[in-house]
Amino acid sequence: MTTQAEKSLEPSWFQAMKMKVSDLSKLPENWDSYGSRTVQPPAIEQATALLRQLASFNLPQPDVFPVPGGGIQVEFQLESRELEIEILPNGQIEYLTMNEDGQMSEGSISADLQNDLHRLTHWLQGESLAAA
Repeated sequence: MTTQAEKSLEPSWFQAMKMKVSDLSKLPENWDSYGSRTVQPPAIEQATALLRQLASFNLPQPDVFPVPGGGIQVEFQLESRELEIEILPNGQIEYLTMNEDGQMSEGSISADLQNDLHRLTHWLQGESLAAA
C-alpha cells in the first residue's frame, strides 16, 4: 500500500498511467479486431512495477498502450530522443532507443531492472547510451 508521503513524491503522471494499465487488463479478446489476445497478467504486473520504478526518475509522462499478442508498450519522448519499452505477454522486457539522427539500439532489460532503467533514462535525458 502506498503511503501519503510516497504519493507526494510520485510524478503527476504516475497514478494516471497506473490506471491506464489497469484499464488495459480489461480489454477483451480481439480488442484490435485482428485477433489479438487480451493483455496478459504477467505483462500487467510487470508494467505496474516498471512504472513504479520509472516514477523515481525525472521523466515526462509516457504513453502507455496495448500491443498485439498480449503485451504493453511504454513510450517516452524527450526532445528528439525516444525510448520504447515493451513488456511481453510473459513479463519479459525489451527496449528500443532512437536518437535525433535516427540511430536505433535495442535489447532486453535484465533482472537488474533498476540499473538498466537508470542507464536508459539517463540516455533519454541526453547522455550517450554507452556512458549512461
